Amino acid sequence: MSFRFGLENFHPARDSGRIGMVTNITGVTLGLVQNVDYLRKNGANIVKIFSPEHGFYSTFANGENVPDEDYHGIPVRSLYKEDSKEMDVSELDDIDTLIFDVQDAGVRFYTYLSTLYRVMEAAKKKSTSFMLLDRPNPLNSDTVSGPMLEPKYGSFVGIDTIPVRYGMTIGELAHLFDRNIGAEPTIIRMTGYKRKAYYDELVSSYTPLSWNLPTVDSVINYSGMCLLESINASLGRGTPHPFSIVGFPGLWSLIKNEFPGVMMRETEFTPLLDPLKGRRVQGYYIHITDRRDYDPLSVWAGILYDLLESEKCELIEDWIRLLYGSNRLLEARGRDAPFAELVEGWADDLNEFLEIRSNHLIY
Repeated sequence: MSFRFGLENFHPARDSGRIGMVTNITGVTLGLVQNVDYLRKNGANIVKIFSPEHGFYSTFANGENVPDEDYHGIPVRSLYKEDSKEMDVSELDDIDTLIFDVQDAGVRFYTYLSTLYRVMEAAKKKSTSFMLLDRPNPLNSDTVSGPMLEPKYGSFVGIDTIPVRYGMTIGELAHLFDRNIGAEPTIIRMTGYKRKAYYDELVSSYTPLSWNLPTVDSVINYSGMCLLESINASLGRGTPHPFSIVGFPGLWSLIKNEFPGVMMRETEFTPLLDPLKGRRVQGYYIHITDRRDYDPLSVWAGILYDLLESEKCELIEDWIRLLYGSNRLLEARGRDAPFAELVEGWADDLNEFLEIRSNHLIY
């Protein structure tokens, strides 16, 4: 059976009434037709669009305020503003069906998941029909790894008690979220989906989630490298190779270049964006040689763990707690525990999640 997105299995001619779409540039068909255009051509009455972080065209920087926009005469309401990341339920007054069609990154701290959670809450409050057009987990839906989020550290980069890599499609995750919400989402399933497949093993053309995730390999690296956002390291933003290059003062002497599935090639570069803007730093190009042997979380969490001992490391403690999902990394570093102890703790925490997860899988 050939692969198809949930979008291509949705038939809007069936009465959906006035539609509001939560989407962005990642919501395309296999032939790269934008979902709004595709559905309108097939009879959908789309009256409003809602965009997540980075905006409809995914061109705003991470964390940047996203203004309201317009797409071919359809108003685009931003769900990522400085003063609010919520959906105003009054925006649903003129909407019968709210449809979510956004490609996620497969990791907990990417905020498209939090937007999904919040719009499901809004749909529940307004008793608006909620539908999700399913898409692949770009990192595959088989691998589950990393630390669990503890409830007290919930935030917009960690909206639910799940591990960093949750191994679910966005539709399956909506089912999981709904255990706390009750929005009763209708999931339009993909066909021909294989859980072990990475995005580019299913789809010939990758649509970047944002400017800083231009390739599937960058998304794979991001799943672990994002933890380094908590220190003064360059993750390649402001270079042609975001999340495929890393830089830090004195990095060559601090990283042992011996990791399964990945090779790191020495380089030097000058980032054009913070936190090391304008400073020439030692760095590495990251070459993934075997995706299934490479564990980005253990590699980059381990590197962060070592870098925390460097006198040149400037740590934002609150940020690492939110990204990691708990205070365990800092507690372990404080008592000089071996990093392997942390990884062993991940495995113990995942057992309960795997049981919960099994009740929400649809493929």
